Amino acid sequence: MTMLAKGRDSLAKGEAFCTPEGVISTYDAKIQTAQSILISYHLSQDKILETKLNKLTSIVDFLVGGADDLGPREYLPIVSQNVSNISDISSKIDSLQKSILNLNYNPKIYGGLGKCQMDVSKSTELTEQARGMLLVTKGFRLFGQKFVPDSYWMSMIVSPYSGEYNGPAKKPFTWVKNTVTGREIKGFPRGLDVASILGSSRAEEIIKEVGDANYTDYTKVMDIYKNEVKGYDANV
Repeated sequence: MTMLAKGRDSLAKGEAFCTPEGVISTYDAKIQTAQSILISYHLSQDKILETKLNKLTSIVDFLVGGADDLGPREYLPIVSQNVSNISDISSKIDSLQKSILNLNYNPKIYGGLGKCQMDVSKSTELTEQARGMLLVTKGFRLFGQKFVPDSYWMSMIVSPYSGEYNGPAKKPFTWVKNTVTGREIKGFPRGLDVASILGSSRAEEIIKEVGDANYTDYTKVMDIYKNEVKGYDANV
């Protein structure tokens, strides 16, 4: 379960609606932040429990990868600096929430918080809307969704990031027509996309041959992640 750090003033208590401005109300965001701080506080008071959690987390991190969500590792320093007893949580919730929102990490993979729908009437802003919705999923998970590079790349090279289809009448495998908007989009990633990002020129050739590169922003977003991979070193 995600305990969200950001709320939206225009939503009522108990109401949820996925938008780039927030998913839950400001009130509920404070409650969820208090829950996450309370969990972190109890961990900070029980070193045996904290050690066991760190051991379990380290094993899973080694096998799968690090978390894409914030968790005890990020929250514990905030707790240790600001919370000396449980009563501090309610009295300092605003400053605690601000510290969490200021943490220099935001999720890169959408973790699923219900049905998110973009305002398709603003077709030129779809990418910005999608990134905004991702940003408001920032929060605490005791066992966060794992960051796996291919999942990340695959989620960022499809619609809306890849733009609209601009190829011939014969459609490629990845082509999808949105039944609501009528937009022709890249609805599916391919394993070839990942191979191409990792540097396979043959994969890139096949993608072009079968028409799966025929989207207005496909090359642009692929170049972003190809350059990202080129910047990796042995420590990544």
